[in-house]
Amino acid sequence: MRQLSTWSVLLPLLITVTGGCSGNSTAGPSDVSQAVALVQQSLGHWKAGETLQDLRESDPPVYVADDDWHQGSRLQHFSIVGAGEKHGTNVRVTVDLETSDATGRVREQNVKYLVTTVPALTIAREDR
Repeated sequence: MRQLSTWSVLLPLLITVTGGCSGNSTAGPSDVSQAVALVQQSLGHWKAGETLQDLRESDPPVYVADDDWHQGSRLQHFSIVGAGEKHGTNVRVTVDLETSDATGRVREQNVKYLVTTVPALTIAREDR
């Protein structure tokens, strides 16, 4: 059976959530403090070894698009930078990440996530 990529699952949802299907989006803007808390919680799950599928199956489900996580990198450390900022109906959250791949190679990155808190909980790396 063919495994779906994170983007093939998340992209249609993101388009719908951000109003790409209609100009009559009733979702409203995402909440900054809730978005930052969602990123903090979700990255905590990654650091604890949980998978993207674990988050999708949580209640409520959280949809995350992060290629490093999807490809099996381990999150060693993370630090949220700043308080988050509104970006249209989304929230941009900046995070310093330290990950390691299967060979043990450590990589430090500063990434920006676009987060929605309504109508669904989504987190997507802005650089992908």
